[in-house]
Amino acid sequence: MTEVAVDTVLTAEIRYRERASVNISGVLNGRLNSKRRNVSESSQPSEPRKRQKRIEQARIDRLLKDSAAFQQANEIRKYVEAIRALQSRDKADSAEEFERWSQGALAQADRIDPAIGGTFLVAAQDEEDIGG
Repeated sequence: MTEVAVDTVLTAEIRYRERASVNISGVLNGRLNSKRRNVSESSQPSEPRKRQKRIEQARIDRLLKDSAAFQQANEIRKYVEAIRALQSRDKADSAEEFERWSQGALAQADRIDPAIGGTFLVAAQDEEDIGG
């Protein structure tokens, strides 16, 4: 019964954090869009200026995407550690099954984490190449 309650609380916490992450990204995007509208309304930029704006926006979008992926990867890792703590406390018989599950979950966290393997640097280099 305790495991069900703990699982329910953990699931609720993870969902809450996912929604909070999405909400933060939405607020940041809203503010960014508002600022962009104000700038574009004040002057009609030239072609090079428009291109530079697109590049800057692509960088911001990439940073926001990477930030969200980084947060999600860390949430997965925290979740695995919480379950690991429960498993060790309860001394569950399914240690081998848990290890298989945790390795898969951590592999997915590493897969989406832009800090692993320097994929954030590759994206930054791609943006530099686009910029000229």
